[in-house]
Amino acid sequence: MPANDPGSGDLSRLLNPLSTIHTWVNDGAGGVHQASFSVDPDQLPVLRQGLQQAQDKLIALRSDAFELLGIPAPGNDEVSRRAVERFARQVDGPDGTLLKAVDDGTRRLQDIIDQIDALTKTYQQADDDSRM
Repeated sequence: MPANDPGSGDLSRLLNPLSTIHTWVNDGAGGVHQASFSVDPDQLPVLRQGLQQAQDKLIALRSDAFELLGIPAPGNDEVSRRAVERFARQVDGPDGTLLKAVDDGTRRLQDIIDQIDALTKTYQQADDDSRM
């Protein structure tokens, strides 16, 4: 029989043919909504790798964002100084800043990665148990 045939002992496919991942998505108006998507269990490692790469890029972007905080004013006048101060607040200020968005994205990706790890462990345990 083929390896993916239910008779081969792959109990995880009988229990749930797709894995469901839960997350939150921004609504574009400052709010968030819960969402979910389904993934073939065989694709969980590929999904995890892609999400890890995205998270690594966000972490690198965070480092780059700190460099933006050190941009000097183009001139020694009040307008130039205020412009740089306002720019810096967009990078790292009280609300809706670049760093907050990067940190939020990093946390959300980590949450999904953690779910993938837990699902993978569950499927592996089900496979191991079915072979006993």
